[in-house]
Amino acid sequence: MISETVSHSKESALVIDCSGTDCFAGILDQNGNWLARAEAGPGALEALFPCIKNVLNASNTPLRSISRFIYCRGPGSTLGLRLGAMAINVWSHLAANPVQYKTYSSLQLTAALLMIDQPALKDALILSDWKKGQWHAIDIENGRFGEIKVLEESRVSENNLPVYHLPRRKGWQKPPHHSGTLKYSPGRLDEVLASTEILQTTTEVELFQASGSHFAKWSPQRHRAP
Repeated sequence: MISETVSHSKESALVIDCSGTDCFAGILDQNGNWLARAEAGPGALEALFPCIKNVLNASNTPLRSISRFIYCRGPGSTLGLRLGAMAINVWSHLAANPVQYKTYSSLQLTAALLMIDQPALKDALILSDWKKGQWHAIDIENGRFGEIKVLEESRVSENNLPVYHLPRRKGWQKPPHHSGTLKYSPGRLDEVLASTEILQTTTEVELFQASGSHFAKWSPQRHRAP
């Protein structure tokens, strides 16, 4: 487990991101600075709760004092995202104050960080593993990232933009040979909070859905065996 601690302050937010191979958790203060952050894995089932316990202890933050939750809605690991949603729903009932939810997309975060790292880059295509024959994708156009879309494998070759690949746990097809490989970095969320509109407010925990609407309310009843 990798962890980093700063200092404690009031009105902090718990950040949970289980979209990747490792689980990430962090505590942000009201100014968007990390009080503590940690990554653990692989596997959300084993790593999520020890990771969160680590950052709560490191920042001296009682769980009951958390009323602001920032979570990654996906796309990414289905199991990890659902476990994160379950945890937030449970802990929301323990909060001493009214709960606030904010969410971000793993691909939009990756696109925003790519533009920070390569300021001259104005147009690009980022691919992320989804299922056989299809990618999750996001365009960068004129220095701005768009919405997540599903891109057929057969259409990737039609693209003339620089291509980048964000590996996910399951890779059904190889990325284009000329693509660059990106590292998923939820610990850099603080770098984009002030400069982008990456966070969206939700009234409940909602996860990304590739088909139909972009969001779907997460409910444990939807995922129980018949």
